[in-house]
Amino acid sequence: ELAAARMVSMTPTEVLARLNDRFRLLSGSRRGLERHQTLRQAVQWSYDLLSEDEQAVLAACAVFAGGFDTVSVTAVHGGFDEYTVLDLVDSLVRKSLLTATRTSGGTRFAMLETIRQFVEDQHATVGGLGELRDGHARHYANQVVARWKLWDGPGYDAATEWVDVEFDNLRSGFRWATDRNASGSLGSTIQS
Repeated sequence: ELAAARMVSMTPTEVLARLNDRFRLLSGSRRGLERHQTLRQAVQWSYDLLSEDEQAVLAACAVFAGGFDTVSVTAVHGGFDEYTVLDLVDSLVRKSLLTATRTSGGTRFAMLETIRQFVEDQHATVGGLGELRDGHARHYANQVVARWKLWDGPGYDAATEWVDVEFDNLRSGFRWATDRNASGSLGSTIQS
């Protein structure tokens, strides 16, 4: 609705070209409820309705690039067991803040980029996502070690399939760890 309102003064191509800053672009409606006047207000309203546990798990989900499963979210968050995370992720899917895709390998979850950007902005003001990103990098470093052991044996196909599925997370974790090590602030996080 907010994008459609911009069509009065912009072409679809112009709107599309500016979606990288969607929170500024999709604002300005003067009709309707206040929570529907900007994209940020609409997302903020939904976010504020979440419990603290749901907000915490949503923040953990925001550090993943591409998709993730509940085992990975549990490892990154570190504060809940897998069944609690499963309940919270299920709740976030039902509230349309996460999406679920069923594959032959299990269910993978993802977050819309608008929601990810909002969560990152939200946590930038309250201390950031650094610990969660450290946990993400640590989790994938540990997974790489485990998968490497399968590389030269009968588990080769499973290991290469895992790399294909998790490539974006591997790249993101590696980039985060490299940047933190370059600044000297990550230390031996990956090794622990």
